Amino acid sequence: GDIHLEHLSIGFLPSWLLTPIGNLILDSCSAAYHAFEGLIDKEIVAILDSHRADIPDSIDLSPTGYPLTMSLSFPNVPHLFNDRVEVPFDGTIFLTSEGYHPQDDPAPPMPSFNPDDQNNIQVFVNQHVLKTTLAAAKKAGLTFEVNSDTLKPLGLADDLMKVEYLSMLFPRLACHYDSGSAMRILVGVDPDLNSEVDFSQDKVHGEFSPFLRFMVGDEVAFTIGIRAVFDATVHFQAQAKQAFVTANLDNIDLAEFKFTPAKMEETDLWDIVTKFKPTVIPIVMDTANKILNPGLSIPVFVLIKDIFEVDLEDILIQMKDKYLEASFTLDIHQRLELVKQLLKLYSA
Repeated sequence: GDIHLEHLSIGFLPSWLLTPIGNLILDSCSAAYHAFEGLIDKEIVAILDSHRADIPDSIDLSPTGYPLTMSLSFPNVPHLFNDRVEVPFDGTIFLTSEGYHPQDDPAPPMPSFNPDDQNNIQVFVNQHVLKTTLAAAKKAGLTFEVNSDTLKPLGLADDLMKVEYLSMLFPRLACHYDSGSAMRILVGVDPDLNSEVDFSQDKVHGEFSPFLRFMVGDEVAFTIGIRAVFDATVHFQAQAKQAFVTANLDNIDLAEFKFTPAKMEETDLWDIVTKFKPTVIPIVMDTANKILNPGLSIPVFVLIKDIFEVDLEDILIQMKDKYLEASFTLDIHQRLELVKQLLKLYSA
């Protein structure tokens, strides 16, 4: 910044003489700094470039069992300002075999600094990251398994993952399997139906199209795909140094249904849902809002505290147009601790 002396006096020397001389010296120093400022920035960039070989451009996620890669590239060089440093980071997850071509699908613009936010760590997440992650999950065939063990923490009175119970929704299951047969469901992103999410101020509009593959042992009984269109109001708040999200499902529509036969040849579930949609939709919304309205903890901040051994203050999360802003404050000692932990991870 600029420094200007309003009054300077030393001993018997008059202020009217010392003040302009002092400002002349300061102006000369500022001029010299500004003359070399560009060179300093270039030198810092050169230092960063010289160490790029030590920083991988991507992380291979194949050890997780899926052919995916996460980009660690910088869309631009870090920007140095008088009061802050801005570091752009990609973070896109893509199908390894296809490679990554960001110029073919550019992300919508978003800010890199919020001058009205007083926190000293600000993170901006573009909705494009979620969009490309869904696309990669669809192409890679990522699935999550729901089984008896998955439901145990819910403390249900009985094991619902049996033909006995699921045949209440799909009666023809009982024609092919014993009522006591254990079932599991593989949940993934349907490869044919649309899935996308759009952020706006405190709002989320989305189309989510999961598929549910019902299994008895290693045999596929049948698969269904559903395209659900929804609108939700989302708010974030901090309590006891933890972040919580509260949401309200404003609208939902079950727009499409796809049935893929296997052992079970057909189902009339969609006909029943369509016929009773005016009754079913409010029940679905009411059930979802009973879970979302009280608020859910966001574990990412707890993970940051556990991994880097730092204490986060003044957590703030805001849903904005096409991006999410998250910020928190670290005092100088905590920032030094964060740097130390990052160096420890890097050396490992």
